[in-house]
Amino acid sequence: QQQQQQQQQQQQRQKARPTPSTSAASSAVIAAIATRTLMNSDDAASSSSSSSDSSSELEEGRAKGEPSGTKARTLRFCGVDFGRHPITSGLIQDKLCPAVTRGDNFLVADRSNRALAFGCEVTEGQIRLIYNGSVHEEQSEAVVLVLRLCLALSAFGHNCTDAEQIVKDICRNLGLPGVVVTFDLQRCSFSMAGLPSHTLNLSRGIHADKLAAVTKLATYLSSAPTSVNIGACSVMLDQILEEPDPYGKWFQIFAFQALCMCAAICAFGGSYMDILAAGLCAPIVTITLRVSSYLKTLRRLEGVLIPTTLGLVLPVVWRYMMPTEPCHVVSWYLSCLLVFLPGSQLVYGAYEGGSILTGGGRLIGAIVRCMFLVLGLSLGWQVFGHDAATPYIGKEGAIASVPPREACGGGPIPWMMVFGVYNIPMLFFCLVGLNCRIRAMLGPFGVAYLSLLAFIALGQGKELPPTMVNIITVFLAGCLGAVYEYITGTPKQVALIPVVLILAPGAGAVLDALGGLHRSVYDMGPNTHMWDGLILESASYAFGLYLAQAVWRPLMKKRSRNWAGKPRSQSTPNLPDANEFTHRI
Repeated sequence: QQQQQQQQQQQQRQKARPTPSTSAASSAVIAAIATRTLMNSDDAASSSSSSSDSSSELEEGRAKGEPSGTKARTLRFCGVDFGRHPITSGLIQDKLCPAVTRGDNFLVADRSNRALAFGCEVTEGQIRLIYNGSVHEEQSEAVVLVLRLCLALSAFGHNCTDAEQIVKDICRNLGLPGVVVTFDLQRCSFSMAGLPSHTLNLSRGIHADKLAAVTKLATYLSSAPTSVNIGACSVMLDQILEEPDPYGKWFQIFAFQALCMCAAICAFGGSYMDILAAGLCAPIVTITLRVSSYLKTLRRLEGVLIPTTLGLVLPVVWRYMMPTEPCHVVSWYLSCLLVFLPGSQLVYGAYEGGSILTGGGRLIGAIVRCMFLVLGLSLGWQVFGHDAATPYIGKEGAIASVPPREACGGGPIPWMMVFGVYNIPMLFFCLVGLNCRIRAMLGPFGVAYLSLLAFIALGQGKELPPTMVNIITVFLAGCLGAVYEYITGTPKQVALIPVVLILAPGAGAVLDALGGLHRSVYDMGPNTHMWDGLILESASYAFGLYLAQAVWRPLMKKRSRNWAGKPRSQSTPNLPDANEFTHRI
């Protein structure tokens, strides 16, 4: 009877094994994860031959340039990675591969001393210690993974409202009871079933490549129909965090320089001379960024140092190299400060208006940033820009020693040429600055290009108020971004940020703040209200984004369930246990 039972179990295991038709990409992903983990396990000696074979096969796949799974080759030339993201490709094509979708616990490693994420001093062991001896001790690994995803989503550019909803869906899908999670600008709070709350400091930034990978992993966890292997997901998150940037340091510097030059005509309606002037002023911003990145003390003052150093160079270029009307100088400094204007911060602040602390904090932070940019620019201007405007306004003293604020009425370049031709390099360098890979650039580029064409076409018609044009443009961009997310799984923020960056909603707030500075020296120009204009403009963008989100949310949820796998109601076949699965690999 025992022999018969063993034979029956063997037959069931053979039936449950993956068929030979399983894709090579799935095998490569499983081999890569298992190889990495088995090297740290106790039986590494017994499995060294199989893991070395798996790693050699993986290297052969990379050498051939196969695009799927972790076989995606790293095609790097002149500091540019032309390959696909290896983890992202595996997530799309193999649905995290069988190793992750099953309940196998073959990924076991000592991670107690590992920090949850970069910039966070809390370790995984400290989180597990809180749950030792409680009824939720078995769920401590899932809590650690959720906390790491919270930090990663925030660090790579997700807004607080959507990130909070994604984390709640993950906790619900993983069976974590009584979860309460809240995001604000600097911290994330997480508590479960009456246990002590975890409060983690968040870092903010934008990294399109890693944002796409982390969001796909989070989307899978929020909709996975079967038990999820937490260890495999943690290893995959490690690989996403450790993946090098798709562009090298020098190429990023070149892209920033080109972006500032293109912005002079694409974002601020300048002339060809303004392109050259912006190119002369932009290197000082790059140097300041590089120096402050190496010194911790200067890194904290980056928001003041960049406009101050730019204010040192601007009057030199204006007075001694390219003397021209003061209105052209406005496009020079706005072009160099384009990436530091609070564009996405304003839109996210209005979009997150349901939370008074988060939404209001973003808007107040945007106001403060605009004021710091104006004050730093004016402070640096005083060194070489004293009486710089005297030849143009016929006055001396304080009134001639502040940066110009009146932009030129209209650019000499036709709008069809600007938005039809010059926006192409502008969007390319913008996506490079966001670390969007070359092979993943087509979708975001198309969304941004079509949205900006619609913006200028509606604006030139002069049949609609500017606020309505903003709403329609961002609604169109949100719908196109949702279609892109529905097809590829890449979050729509990757496609929306270039649109917001080029529309530059923070530029008007900077000019309004400069207007207040001019009025303080009795230069009475048009009286504008910085707060009213800023809130109305940002709210119009957020309103269009909210409408697009409301229309597409049901479809996106359905798409997430379909992408993750079969519905929970359908049964899944029996699978080999962990020991046999590891031994086979």
